[in-house]
Amino acid sequence: MLNKINRNLLSAFLAGALSSCCTGEKCSGRDVDLATSDVDLSTDANDPANMNFIATAGNRVFFDFDRQELSQESSDTLDKQADWLIKSPHKITVEGYCDDRGTSEYNIGLGNRRANSVKDYLISKGIPAGYIEVISYGKDKPIEVMGSLSEVRRQNRVAVTVINESATYSNSGISEE
Repeated sequence: MLNKINRNLLSAFLAGALSSCCTGEKCSGRDVDLATSDVDLSTDANDPANMNFIATAGNRVFFDFDRQELSQESSDTLDKQADWLIKSPHKITVEGYCDDRGTSEYNIGLGNRRANSVKDYLISKGIPAGYIEVISYGKDKPIEVMGSLSEVRRQNRVAVTVINESATYSNSGISEE
């Protein structure tokens, strides 16, 4: 609980610090939109539900360079994810990433917009908003992949959906299992 409070305070401080140097929606000509979600970062990637989710629906959603709009490929992946989540309800974390180009501040905002595009799509498919946490890592916590520079950069222009814990979807709200 204390860690969540500390993360919220840090997020609020960073948002305030950055907004104090910016006016409107632009900062040095670039969009700034920090993720301030309360996210449990202790997700176990080897959790059986997470591994089944990845095998069945995939856990990566790819975006074009410097874009947050969903492509047809992304929508197809998200349809599989939504189907899996409806059949096996779980809370999820959507993590926004960017490649190494651009400033940290800009990429935090872009990663947040990408993750929120994924969240909005999943909500439109019937996943309750309360089950979806969003966080942006921008370029500061890259996904470790091997390959050519262009392929590595492509892998880091994604939002990754990670299963946190199972729950039961209902019309009256969320009940955890």
